[in-house]
This record gives sequence, structure tokens and C-alpha cells, in this order.
Amino acid sequence: MANVAPTLASADASVIMPLATATGFTASLTVTDPDSNIQEATISVSGGYAAGDQLFFTGALPAGMTAVNSNAVAADSTNADGVLKFAGSLTPADYQTILQTVTLKSSSKDCAPRTVTITATDVPGAVSAATSTTFDISGAPSICYVTGNTLIGDNNAAGVTPISGATLYDDTTLKSVSIAITETDAGDLLSVDLTGIADLTVGTGYGSTTRTLTITPVAPATTVAYSTFQSALRSLKFSSTGALGTRTLTVTATDANDLVQTSSSFTVQKVAAPVIAAQDASAIANADAAPVSFASQAAISDGDSTQLSSLTIRVSNNSTPQDTLDVDLGSVLGITKTWNSVERKLTVSGPGTLADYQTILRTLTFSTARLGPSQRTIDIQAFDSDVIGSTPVSSHITLNVPPTIAPLTTQSIRAHFGSEPILPNVTLGDSDGTQLKKAVVSIDTGYFGGDALVAADSLSITGSPNITASAFNSSTVSLTLTGSANISDYQNVLQTLQLSSSKYGARTIGIKVTDMDGGVSDVAQYTANVYEIPQISMDSRLLINEGTTDAKLAQYLSLADPDSGQLKSVTAELTGYIPDIINGTIADGSAITSVIEGSKVTFSGLAPLSEYQSLLRTLVLGSAQRGPGSRILSIKAKDHTDMESLLATTNIKINSAPTIALSNPYLAYERGQSFIPLLSGVRLADVDNTVISEAVIRISPLRHNATTDSLSYAGGCASGLSGWFDKAAGTLTFQSVGPVDNYANVGASLSGLQDCLRTVNFATTSLSEYTHELEVSVSDGAATSQITTVKVVPFSKPVTSMPDAGTNSTQVPTSIVIPVTQSSTQHRIAPQVSVPSSMTSMQMAKAYITEGYIRGEDTLVLNNTAPALNQTATLRKRAVEDITATFNPTEGSLTLTGSAAPADFQAALRNVYYASLVETPSTTNKVFGFVVSDGANLVALPATKLKINRAPTVANTPQDYSYYPNTPFAFKVDSNRTFADLDGDVLTVSASSLPTWLTFDATKNMFAGVTPATTGNTNVAMEASDGFASVGTSFKLQVEPAPASNNSGKIAGGVVGSVAGLAIVGLGMWMYRKKMSHSSAV
Repeated sequence: MANVAPTLASADASVIMPLATATGFTASLTVTDPDSNIQEATISVSGGYAAGDQLFFTGALPAGMTAVNSNAVAADSTNADGVLKFAGSLTPADYQTILQTVTLKSSSKDCAPRTVTITATDVPGAVSAATSTTFDISGAPSICYVTGNTLIGDNNAAGVTPISGATLYDDTTLKSVSIAITETDAGDLLSVDLTGIADLTVGTGYGSTTRTLTITPVAPATTVAYSTFQSALRSLKFSSTGALGTRTLTVTATDANDLVQTSSSFTVQKVAAPVIAAQDASAIANADAAPVSFASQAAISDGDSTQLSSLTIRVSNNSTPQDTLDVDLGSVLGITKTWNSVERKLTVSGPGTLADYQTILRTLTFSTARLGPSQRTIDIQAFDSDVIGSTPVSSHITLNVPPTIAPLTTQSIRAHFGSEPILPNVTLGDSDGTQLKKAVVSIDTGYFGGDALVAADSLSITGSPNITASAFNSSTVSLTLTGSANISDYQNVLQTLQLSSSKYGARTIGIKVTDMDGGVSDVAQYTANVYEIPQISMDSRLLINEGTTDAKLAQYLSLADPDSGQLKSVTAELTGYIPDIINGTIADGSAITSVIEGSKVTFSGLAPLSEYQSLLRTLVLGSAQRGPGSRILSIKAKDHTDMESLLATTNIKINSAPTIALSNPYLAYERGQSFIPLLSGVRLADVDNTVISEAVIRISPLRHNATTDSLSYAGGCASGLSGWFDKAAGTLTFQSVGPVDNYANVGASLSGLQDCLRTVNFATTSLSEYTHELEVSVSDGAATSQITTVKVVPFSKPVTSMPDAGTNSTQVPTSIVIPVTQSSTQHRIAPQVSVPSSMTSMQMAKAYITEGYIRGEDTLVLNNTAPALNQTATLRKRAVEDITATFNPTEGSLTLTGSAAPADFQAALRNVYYASLVETPSTTNKVFGFVVSDGANLVALPATKLKINRAPTVANTPQDYSYYPNTPFAFKVDSNRTFADLDGDVLTVSASSLPTWLTFDATKNMFAGVTPATTGNTNVAMEASDGFASVGTSFKLQVEPAPASNNSGKIAGGVVGSVAGLAIVGLGMWMYRKKMSHSSAV
């Protein structure tokens, strides 16, 4: 027989249940089962369940029955929930008894109806039909919401909606709903959003005095459905500008039947929100560059909390998938970070102190691999432990556009050229900036040892003083420019950047620049082809004598080119003189052609270097005869790669020969005369030189007699020259002692040679009266002057001799003595000289310093300031007007010339003075000679000696002597020991103002006498003279008392002489000298 399921009947179908009140609904429930016990019964809130609903029972469980909740936990008053299950095999009556005690209670504020169902299962497993009961929440309005504490941050001006999940329920319509705040704070505000709810109004709004907001129907309606009120209540918003703290709120509802329901209170707590400050408002980032920091100074604070729960940082606008935010958690524990690549949001979360989160926030960086858009906005918000968020702060990251380098074209660079610009056309740009701070130029490939990049203005860039160039780094093969400067300045410097290389081949040059915001340009690369340039080697200088035709200009020139064996063209040009003509000889069959343009010739045509070299060696100058001076020969060559050589130059000097000028090429020479000055008036000149190589004076071979003829000159006439006479050849040669370089103007002095030539004398002892011809030539080392001839004509007129001064008092005194202290003043050397009366006319008179002459120190002058002996003022005046005096420093002579009478010449000679040109002259004695001439006769006058006398000196001061009274004595003066004379003159000693008891014998230099009877001291003065000057000294004679004892110490005997330490006593007695400063006599 089939099992019959249990039957449940008579449970209440509908029940009114006040909230929070346990309400029974099964008192009339019956449980039956005709054929089996019941093993289980289940009661559950099957509709409208809300947390807080509890099913429980009030009866005692029969033995063998258990009761559990939805979680199979034994049901009791604390853990009851929306399911109650009884189990155990018992009779239907036992189940009926316990089921009739079941109640439903709800602590929820959800006012929605509940549906409760009951089922039973018998032991075989048949389940009864369910029985259901509906619960309505009370009869008065029901106000239901989840109670609790809602937090609002002090930065939340918008407010919070603390009961957005509230429900209202009533079996009829409602008249009003009011919300009241218990605490008083004028800054608090309640409001509802009635948008879309036209049936309700809040009147004048929240009353700050009553602290109540009332919602009512819009007139004329007096009631509105509870669901409409529920919509309004759910939008309730609390906001506050008042103090921090908790607010308590209650809700009251009145229905159409005037039933009033007041809810349990709920709270809203105003708390301090975290604050983020001091982050960078803006920053600049570069794509593909190091992450940029923009919160390194950020600060986080919170007025009522020391803990944070999280940070959120996100790219809020213009974000791209390449953007990244990151922080460094460091050693902080318990805090993690999460990057949401979709939302571009970084979340840092976990409990941590404000300080921990601040430290982490300061490591915040942004990076991107994409340039655009140009700006990102980064929002940062912190949440405290109550999950109150700070007011978001924003930073704006500007994406810097890096500078640009326009594409570069291949450049050709010359090797061995020093340095050449490698970026002459580089162009820089920057769309969002005007300045750069760095540029790096590198040799990326093809580097060869010795290559170097060089800034044209070295380390300090002229015109761009803010840019500095480093030295080339051979390790990184790069050069770096640094300094804040305009883009145009960097461009200018880069355009002057040079590459120095000694090896041909291709180099890849890389350039990158950095702007002020760190933006780095793409590396711009280009190829610099380094070629060897043609190399020209030729003499740096060339000398061509004036008048030379077709002079070779480059006969030793050589050409080379390491990477090319052919030339395309060569240009040769002469500058410095117009019109010069230059040309070369092109070999037959050559492909080379020439174009002559004045002093420039251009050869062109592809041909081997050797062919061009041969051609250039034939270059000639056809115009050296047209003008002296310097030229510059310039040659440059271009090879088949269009590499042009450096300009090779040769400085060409067109040398002019020296010239010789004589005032009188005819000289008279009296037979038997000792010598005749040959070239006393010679003048040398050279328009392009001041040095000389050689001069030759040759006696013409047709007249030269090696036995009788000679040439001589004054030795030491000029430094740097040597001279010698070849008697056999009849030549006197002067040559430069050192090397001669006409081009560099190195050699003996031209003026020095002229001085030497003016001292040359010709002499002959031949009795023949034929004319001698002497040929003079001078060479500058490259060209020789034209030969200048001097003719010496002999004559037989005798030379008039004058008697010595010693036999004729009217002639010149043989010696003049002057003190050395007066040698720098003028001294007349011939005050009594006389011109022979046989001379009725005169052309010349000459005074010589024939011995002791020192050039540069001695001079002779014609002094007309005082009349000569027997000279009248008229004669003196005529001499000044008509006679000219010329001093020759080379030979030390003063020549008097002019149209004047012999008396005038005589007056002039008598006024010739010697003088020294220096303050402290030497003491060399001088000898003066004199000659006069009427043009035909040459008369020598007596010589004069000038002695520069040095006065005697005291060599040793004489010692003092002591004697007894009435004692005879005698002693001799040793004049050579006491006095000295630097000139070696014999000295004469004298004594003056002697007392009567003392005499001096000048012939013997002997003092003698008898001491007086009285004691005392006598000063004895004596003097030494060389006949021109004297010097004096003195010594003391002391007369002392005789000793009282006997003559002990005295030696008897008549002795005359001298002994060291003893004085000779005239009475034959040796007297001991008490004072002995010297060991010999005076």
C-alpha cells in the first residue's frame, strides 16, 4: 500500500506583525499522517526576507527532536534566522505540538511583507503540501532602514545620504514624513531631492531652529502613497559646515488615519578628512626618458586620524596605454600597490601611518613612451582608516616635445687637413622651446685612432659664451657641448664643429641634442667621407736676382695623394707685382690644357700626378727684370674626388744687387807718401738688404806690383767681418764671419762694411808715376754690385815737414796733460799750430787721433766759443761761416773743408778740441796728428800727445815715532812704500811747515834733527807729486820724558842706517821705537 504524505492545515493565512515583536501564527495548525511518523518539519521566510528576521519556538522540544537554523546550528534565541528546522522520528502529534509554538520576529527596518511557509516530511520521505502565512508590518506606518553610523568628511560639502535604503510601509496613504536632528549646530543642513516627485514638497525647507525637515503633499492633496514618500525619504541628504562630531536623526511618519510611527534613531558622524598638500602642480616629462617625480615634497595630514587605508593615483585625462604611474614601497610592511592598466590607476592600500603613506607618495613617478597628447592630469586621493577620502589634488604633467635635427647630407672631409667643419648645414628645432643645454657629437662607426672632434673656438665658444666644449673623449669617441643657450647658438657652434683625421675612409657621425626640460632628440646620423687631399711640397722660399729671365719657380716641387693617383686641375698664381708672367711647358700628347690670366695659370684635365708634377716643375717667371721686391707663388691642386689641396706657397724674393757710391773716384798720391785713404767717403746701399756677404778691393792686375803695392784697413772696424790682404793677387777681401742668408737678411752689417771700407788705405813704394786703378765690388750673398773704380794719380811734389815743437815754440806742444777727473770735458789739442806760410790757399785740414782712439768714447769737435791764440773775432767768424767740420767716428778724424784762407784754417785747427762722450772714460793716452792740403800738396804737421793723468795715492799711512828730549835722530822716507802712482810716474816727495828743529832733504827723502828739550807732539805733513798732481799725508813725532832708570835698553855706538823696528839716531845710539805699526821705515 502506497505511503500517504503528511497533511498540514489551519495555519493563519495573514498576520499583522509589529516590528521587533515575536508574533505567533500556528496556534491552530494541525499535523496528520495516517500511516507514518514525521521525521522533519521546515519553517522558512520564503518571501521578503530581511536580515534580522528570526523564526523561533516557545515550546519544549520533545525527546528525540532537534531544532537548527539555516546553517544547521542548534537554534536558540541568539542565532535564530529565517529558517527553522525540526528533526526526529516522532508522531504527528509531537510535531503539531512544537509547531504550534513557532513565532516570527524581525529587528529589520525593512517594512516589506514577509511570506512564511511550512512543510513536513514523514519517515518514508513523503513531503506535505506547504502551508503559507503572510505577515504585514503593523497597522501604523512602518519606517524601516538599516541602522548604523554614517560618516561624512569635513571636506564633503555635497553631503551624505545616510538612509538611501529606507523603506516605508502602510496599509493606507501618508500625510507627512519628518526628519529631525537632536544636536544643535547651525552649520548642519537636511535636504531631500524631489526631482521627479511632483506630489511632495518640503515647504520652507530645513528649519535651523526646529532642526526638522518635513515632507508633505502638494496642496490640495492631503495624502500621498507611502511609496512616494519612500522615494523622497531615500534621497535624504545630510551636510554640514559645522563642527566635527556625531548627529542623531529620527524619522516620524503620519498616515491617513493619523496613526504616527517614529523610527529608532540613526547617526551621522562628521570627521576630519585626510589632506594632501605640497605636491608639484606641474611637471615636465619626456617620452622614453627616466620617470619624472612630481610629489617629492608632498605632505599628508589628518585632523583626527594617524592612519590611512589607501591612496589612489590615476591619470584622469589624456591617458594613453603607454602611461605608467609608480611608487616605491621601500621597507614599509603591510602596504601593497596595484596598477590598473585599463583605468590607468595606481592603488596603494593597506593599513599604515600617515608618515608611511607620505614617504611612499613622495616616490611617485610618471613615465610614458608616447609624446601625445601634450598634457596629462594626475589625480591623487588619500583614504583614512574610516575610508574618508581627501579632496583629490591634481598635478599636470606636460609632455615635452624633444628637439629635432633636420636630416643631414653626406659631407666630404679632408684628411691631414687639421680640422674641417663637418656640420656646416646642421639645422636644429624645438616646437616647444627656444633653448638647449647639451649636444653630443660622436663618431659612431669608422673611428680611426687619431680622429678627433674639435670645437672651432676650443673650450670657450666665441659668440656663444654660455656654451663650453669638452675635449674629445677617445674612449666614447664623442665631444660634448654644455651650457644653457639659444638653439641658434648651439646651431652656430655645431656648424663650426670640426673633424681632424689622418686616415681616409667613411665615418658615421651621430648628433643628439637635449633641451632645457631634458628632452633628447633622435640621433641624427650621416656619413662623413674622409678623403686624402693632394699634397704639394715645395721650397718655402726662393731668391731670384733682378734681371734673371725665365727663372724656374718650382723645379723641386713634388705631388702626392694617398687615395688618388690622378689630378683634375692645378692653379698657380703669382702675387706681389703686376704684370708678372707665369707659364709652364705641357708635354706633347698630354690631356692637360692651360688658361693664362695675367699672373695666374690654370691647368686642367684628368692626368696622373706624375704628369702634373713634371709640368709644375717647368713653371717659369718671365719678368724678374721688370721690378724688384717680393712675390708669392701659390699653387693648389684638385684630385678626381674634388678634394682640393692646401694652398702651397713659395715666397719669392727678387733680389737687387748692392750699389757703391764714391764722392771722388780720383785721388792724388804723392810718391813716397806712406798711405792715402782710399774709400773715406764711400757709401754703400742695398734697396732690399741691410746685410752683406763680401767686399773685394782689387788693385788692377795691369798696374799691380806685389812688391810695392799694398792695401790695409783699421782692424776691428766692425764686428761680424773679417778681412785679409792677398799681396800676390793685390786684393783686400772682407767677408761675413757668420753665415749669410740674403733671404732672411742674415749676415754682416752693410753699414759695418761701409765703416770698414772707409778705413782702407792704399800705399805704394813704387817710384813709377803711373795711375793705379782699384776695383771695388760688394756682394749681398746672391748678387754682386757693379764694379766701381778708384783711380789713384801719383805726383812728385814734396811734403812740407814742420819742425818739432821742441825747437819751435810756435808749433804744437808735444804733450798736454789733463787730470783724469777732467777727461770728460773739452780740451784744446793744438792751440799754437801753424799752417806753413808757403801755403797760399787751402782746401782741407784734418786732425786725427792716431793712437789710443776708442770709438764711441772719443771725439773731436770744432769749438768756436773762445778765440784762439792771436785769433781775432773776424777770423773766428769767417772760420765758422766758411769752414765745415766733419767727424769720422770710424777713423777718429775731424776733417775741415771749405773755401777759406789758410789763416782761417789755422784758426780753425787751433780750436779743435778733444772730448770724451762718456761720463767715466778710459785713461788711455792719445796722440793727435794733423795734415793740411791745398789740393796739390799734403803737409803733415807735428803730432800732439794728450796724457790722461791719474794723481798719486797714499798706499800706506806712515807710522808715528817717539823720542826722548834733546835726542838727535834721522830717518828716510820710502816713497814707493808710502805712495803709489797708477801711471808709473816718478814721484817727488816734499815736506812743508816744518819746525826749526826738523829738516827734510828732498834729494835723499831724509828727515833729520834734534828733538826739543820739552815734551809734546808734532804733526809732520809731507806730499808726493808726479809733476802734474799730488797727494798729501802726515805722521806724528812724539817727544816723551826720558825714563828715570839707567840706559838699559840702549845700545852705544855710532851707527847710521835703518833696521826694522829701530830708528837710526844721529849720535850713534840705537833708540827703541815705542810705536811700531809698520816693520820698515816711512
